[in-house]
Amino acid sequence: TTPCEVGFTGAGFSQKICGVSIVRAGESMEAGLRAVCRGVSIGKILIQRDEETAMPKLYYTKLPEDIRQRKVLLLDPMLATGGSAIA
Repeated sequence: TTPCEVGFTGAGFSQKICGVSIVRAGESMEAGLRAVCRGVSIGKILIQRDEETAMPKLYYTKLPEDIRQRKVLLLDPMLATGGSAIA
């Protein structure tokens, strides 16, 4: 019950979600997501730019099996242009 005596049962998501953390930097955001969205699935990826070509290279991936049916929250506190993540 709210202070105005109105009942409230909470809010829910219209679709399944998951977080995908960029290894190292994004891991700092996982606890916050889990605090707000209990039971959320978390995946991890490691992307680094190749020093010679400046192209992004995917080094590690561990994603939820049903990621195609989920909305993805990309956990990267240092996201600038998103070029590495899009590639």
